Amino acid sequence: MSGRARIAIAAGATVVSLGVLGLAWFITGSRAVREESARVERGAIDIVREAAAERAATLAARLDALRRTEARRSYLDYTSHDEDSADCACGPGSGSPLAEGPADPLIWAHFEIDEYGRVRLPTAVVSEAGRNAPNDQTEREIREQIECAALDRFAGSNRGPVAIELARGAFPPTIVTVGALTWRTARFEDEPALVALREVATADATMAQGFVVRRAALESLVAGSRWPATVRDGTPEAVTEAQVTLDGDPWTVALDPKAEIDDARAAGAGLVRRFRRTFAAGLLCAAIAGLLIVGLVAQSERLARDRGRFAAAAAHELRTPLTGLRLYGEMLADGTGDPARAKEYAGRLAGEAERLGRV
Repeated sequence: MSGRARIAIAAGATVVSLGVLGLAWFITGSRAVREESARVERGAIDIVREAAAERAATLAARLDALRRTEARRSYLDYTSHDEDSADCACGPGSGSPLAEGPADPLIWAHFEIDEYGRVRLPTAVVSEAGRNAPNDQTEREIREQIECAALDRFAGSNRGPVAIELARGAFPPTIVTVGALTWRTARFEDEPALVALREVATADATMAQGFVVRRAALESLVAGSRWPATVRDGTPEAVTEAQVTLDGDPWTVALDPKAEIDDARAAGAGLVRRFRRTFAAGLLCAAIAGLLIVGLVAQSERLARDRGRFAAAAAHELRTPLTGLRLYGEMLADGTGDPARAKEYAGRLAGEAERLGRV
């Protein structure tokens, strides 16, 4: 096998070895770094998910406590004042604990919907800015918003009676069935609102009673986390959202961890870039080592050729004086030459011996 063939084989074996090892390193390393990058991102998302679940649980507990408190309220507390009796000395909503407006800051307004779909308020005083703002226009606006929300379609949607009361002032006493308060979603001016509704059935009519929760109050309950938080209707649509466990329509707490997720993704991308730089540097070093190996093989082949040429040249240089020595030695030994030239033959032998010594 020629030297060039051996060099070609060494170069091919080096390239194949580097390719196979480099490909295996890249595949396994890329998989590992992708898994590590995903783990970093999942860790950040898990933190946000836990925070969202904690906020949702806090909100659910607060709303459930509010629902239980309001569920104990008598249906008569929702009785509105009669606009025709405005001159009555007892005043609007006399006798109702709701006459002065909602006591709980979560509640925007209490209301009652009769069998004809008409909305009545137990008080003429409810505003977003605060309680007890005596403004008839405010009452009309609230009534109109509740009517536009079509809350009557929720009447009769609760889970059946949970309490039975006796109608006051009726003789003989009349049984009134009060249903459970159930959370429902309505839209006020194109914005979703959380509403608690129950059905009240008397001997004469069936009506719906309930209250509307302030959207701003819901937002304040989930505020204060490391990330911007919002409350919306519906079920969770992302991993950073958590459902508020309610007895009724679903609501969701959504956190916006964009900065946190971006940092985690940037960290993951940094891991990928670092691996690629390491891989490129390692591949370059391996390529240099492969070139050195091929160079060593080529050098060894060159040295072998030089040794061969040197041996051939040395053999030639030795063969010439040895031939002369043998020739003149045989002439002197056999006496085949001119005896008169014996001295000349001896000089030739000395010259060839000297030349052999130089070689």
